[in-house]
Amino acid sequence: MAKDLVRTRRYVKKFILMKANIQAVSLKITTLKSTNTMATAMKGVTKAMGTMNKQVCLWFIAIMLLL
Repeated sequence: MAKDLVRTRRYVKKFILMKANIQAVSLKITTLKSTNTMATAMKGVTKAMGTMNKQVCLWFIAIMLLL
């Protein structure tokens, strides 16, 4: 009876530890997914800014501001 109690407590500790490890992995996966999404968004923004930079004539805007 006492051996069963000790064994059961040991298994409970193992299960709690496994649950914590699984939650840590889940959190890491969520973090990686959000980081990937942010990187993809930044890639799109960079592309849009590059296109906009090619279309805008900075000298013309500077002259317009000075007038």
